[in-house]
Amino acid sequence: MKGIFISILKLGVLVNLFYFPVSNICMAQKQTAKYNIRAFGMDIGELNVEQQINGHDTIVKAITNIDFRFIFTYKGNYLQEGYYHNSDLRNSHLRTIRKGKVNSDTHIIKNKDSYMLIKNGDTSCIHNKIRYSGSLVYFNEPKNISTIVYEMDGERKNIEAVGKHTYHIFSQNKSKKNDYEYVYESGILKRAIIKYPLAVIYLERK
Repeated sequence: MKGIFISILKLGVLVNLFYFPVSNICMAQKQTAKYNIRAFGMDIGELNVEQQINGHDTIVKAITNIDFRFIFTYKGNYLQEGYYHNSDLRNSHLRTIRKGKVNSDTHIIKNKDSYMLIKNGDTSCIHNKIRYSGSLVYFNEPKNISTIVYEMDGERKNIEAVGKHTYHIFSQNKSKKNDYEYVYESGILKRAIIKYPLAVIYLERK
């Protein structure tokens, strides 16, 4: 069950000014959106997102708060820091917070034509450029985009357009059964559905 809530994090959460040149930030183009999170027929949290574009730099700020009480209690915050330059991910830093303490910590750092993935102190490599990731899904409809990388673990998933402004996201690993559906309106994410064998999680823009 824990994995279901961790998957919310893969949609992206607090993205900050990490290695971002702050000069002229007042000139940045800013967009904001709020989402309600539902599962098991009840509200379980809220997601607040902000994207800023300043020249060739894109920053997405978001914070997710989960407070779930049913058979068990789950409270947590999901925080992510990252930044794109010239449409390439340069770095991201993603953390989960529970009971005021860091529960997991993941960095993705660009290194020439690949990336270092540092998850809870363990290092691995992600090959190929990352031009579309979970932090971009809110204000950047994936038109003509075939893959997405999630910052939580560096997993690359496929994107398939299945209708007007509607996209199916599914794992390249056939053993993983969870998949997503994103629906856009005017280029902004309107609704997201995360499907699991045990539950379905809904994000709905307020």
